[in-house]
Amino acid sequence: MKHTAGLNRCEQVAKVLHGILRVNAETRDLGTLIPKIRDLLGAVMDTTNFCVALYDPDTETYRFPFFADQNETSDPVKAYALPNSLPDYVRRTGEPALVDEDLRAKLIDRSEAEIVGPVSCQWMGAPLVTNKGIIGVVALQSYDDPALYSAEDLELLQTAVDTIAIAVERRRAEEALRKSQENLSLIFDTVGAALFQLQVEGENSYRFASVNKRFLKVTGLREDQVVCKMVEEVIPEPARELVLGKYAQAIREHSTVRWGGSPPTPPGR
Repeated sequence: MKHTAGLNRCEQVAKVLHGILRVNAETRDLGTLIPKIRDLLGAVMDTTNFCVALYDPDTETYRFPFFADQNETSDPVKAYALPNSLPDYVRRTGEPALVDEDLRAKLIDRSEAEIVGPVSCQWMGAPLVTNKGIIGVVALQSYDDPALYSAEDLELLQTAVDTIAIAVERRRAEEALRKSQENLSLIFDTVGAALFQLQVEGENSYRFASVNKRFLKVTGLREDQVVCKMVEEVIPEPARELVLGKYAQAIREHSTVRWGGSPPTPPGR
């Protein structure tokens, strides 16, 4: 019977891990991913009290993008200072921990942790580890069963947490890219010169990818008359042949190409 139970546990864990990989591939939004991972873990362990705490080293505070608890609530926008809390202990040590009442008492005696919030009879947490360091902690706890979680549960939690860590880093990278693009767009639109970006479609074939406001003012065109249009649809002859030749030269030589003369006036001006 014990062997059968062990096999069932292994099968369940394998199913959970497969599900975590699947939802991570399918889900880009962290706010959707975390509840899905929690639900998957709920098939093999109690996830009633489950939270994700992200650490900000600049302010030494935590934010909780996901927080479910029987006895307390958390504002996902608010930053919390939690020095010497159990999440802070796991973050500092970088090791997952399964904390019962005896271990908590020892940590308090050694000044490695202190009681923060409602007291649980068992607490389990794992660090969110990335290439940039430890960015937070995922934790579960029990208020009424001191043996609710096992070492096997802690091992599975760490595997799930690794997926959450990757997702957090992905979201942060996407946010940084978005802000960078916004800044570039601001610069692109505020410079005095008429600027545009071209997408290479093939040999000597180009499509307008974007233009700045100055370009539209100089040409008298609307954005929809230029963006996504081929160069030959926007720049008239006889200037078109010269312009296409210069673009080809710039690509061929991998260098900046300059030429003088008045800019061609697109049709519609």
